[in-house]
Amino acid sequence: MIITIDGPAGSGKSTAARKLAAKLGVAYLDTGAMYRTIAFSAIEQGVHLKDEKALVEVARKADISLDCGPTHTRVTLNGHDVSEAIRSMAVNQATSYVARIQSIRDLLVEKQREIGRRLGSLVSEGRDQGSVVFPDAELKFFVEAAIEKRAMRRYQELSADGEEASYELILENLQERDGNDRRQWAPLLEPATAIHIDTTNMSIHEVVERLLEEVQKRRTAIRRSARLRRWPNPLTHDRSPITMKFQQDCEQIRLGYRIARAACRIAFGTYFRCRILHADRVPTTGGALLAANHQSFLDPIAGGIGLWRECSYIARDTLFANPYFGRMIRYVNAFPVKRGEADITAVKELLRRLRDGKVVMIFPEGTRSHSGEISPLNPNSLEIAKRARVPIVPLLIDGTFRAFPRGKILPRPYRVHIVHGRTMTREEVAASSTEAIVESVTRRLFEAQAESREIRMRRP
Repeated sequence: MIITIDGPAGSGKSTAARKLAAKLGVAYLDTGAMYRTIAFSAIEQGVHLKDEKALVEVARKADISLDCGPTHTRVTLNGHDVSEAIRSMAVNQATSYVARIQSIRDLLVEKQREIGRRLGSLVSEGRDQGSVVFPDAELKFFVEAAIEKRAMRRYQELSADGEEASYELILENLQERDGNDRRQWAPLLEPATAIHIDTTNMSIHEVVERLLEEVQKRRTAIRRSARLRRWPNPLTHDRSPITMKFQQDCEQIRLGYRIARAACRIAFGTYFRCRILHADRVPTTGGALLAANHQSFLDPIAGGIGLWRECSYIARDTLFANPYFGRMIRYVNAFPVKRGEADITAVKELLRRLRDGKVVMIFPEGTRSHSGEISPLNPNSLEIAKRARVPIVPLLIDGTFRAFPRGKILPRPYRVHIVHGRTMTREEVAASSTEAIVESVTRRLFEAQAESREIRMRRP
C-alpha cells in the first residue's frame, strides 16, 4: 500500500509520516529532502539561487541516494551523508528557489516514482504526492494547520536541534512559501479523494492515531472486498477500459492455446476458487522470466492461466515419453529438460525463447516442495535472466500443495492464489550479482506469500 500525506510546510506531515511508517513497518519517503539536497549542493557550489540554468545543471549532476527506512530517510549526496546538513535554516530558505523550477521537479518526481516502484509499500509526504507523484495511491491524506501554529512548530524543532532561529523569520518564510504554493508553477493541490485533517489543535500522537484509524478502515475494506471477489469466468471477464487496454497491448495468441487456457481458467475458477493478483506486472511485450515456487503438479497450469500472453514451460523429459501427452504439452509451449544433469540443449532453448521475446516459466526450487513452503532457489536458473537481459517476475502459487499434495491420486477443492510479485526490471537484473538476484527474488516471493495469506485472513 502506498500512502501519501500532502500539505503546506510546517503542517506536521513529516513527523506524522515518519511515525505512521514506523507503526506500519514500511518505508518512509521524505520527498522534501530531495529538493533540500539540491539547494544544499547549490549553496556549497556558490551557485546563485536565481540562476535557473545553473540550478538545473546542479540537479542533473547531483548523485542523490535515499535510504528509506520506517523511521528515517538518510540522504547521500555524491557519496556523502547530508541528512543533517540539509535541515539548516539557510537551506530551508533556498529550497523554494529550487522547487519552483519545473524541470527539476520533473526530474525528482521520476526518481520518487522509481522509489515507489522499487519499494512497493511506503508512506510518502510532500506537497504533490497524491496529486502528481502517486495519483493512484491506495490512501491519500491532506493535512494543514494555522500558519502561526506551523511557525511555532518549526521554531521549536530548530531550537531543539540547537540551531538559532527567529520565530518572526520563520513565520515570514512560511508566508512566502504559502504564496509560492498558490502559484501556477507548482500549486499545492488537495487530491479529490484525500482525507482532510486539520492538525491545528491536535497533538502529533492524535494525528498519527487518526491516520492509523483510516489505514485500518482501508485494510478492512480491502479484505472484505477480497473475500467477495473470485477469479472471474472468462466468459464474463471484467471489461473495464484498463483491462481491455492491457489485453490489446499483449501479443496475439493462437486460437488453440486460447481455448486450452480458457478451459483451465473455468476449471480452476470453479473447483479451486482461484484468485489471480497483479497479472499486469508481467510485461506486455518482450521476453520475461517467471520464477515460480513449486508446490504440486498443478503449478504449471496455475501459473499460466493468469497471463494474457502465451507462456513457455520447462518440463522434465520423462513427461514427453508418452507420445500423446508429449504432443499435447508441446502444443502449449513446453520443452524438455533432463533432471539431475547439466542439459545444455535445454539452456540454449530457454535463452532462445527469452531473446525472441517469449515469456518462460521456471521453477528455481528444482522440485516440488515437501512442506508447501518456499525452498532455496537455484542460482543457475535465475542467472539465465541476466544472460538473456530480461526482467524477472516472481510468481507465488499458494494453495496447490493442499489441493494436490504429494502421494494423492486426485486433487481436492482448496482455494488457490496466484500472486505476481514485484517485477525485477531488466536494469536491476543487469546491475545485480547472481547472489543478489536470488536474494531479491526470494524476498519478493515471501512478500507475495504474505499478501496471499493476509487475504486468507491468516497471519502473514
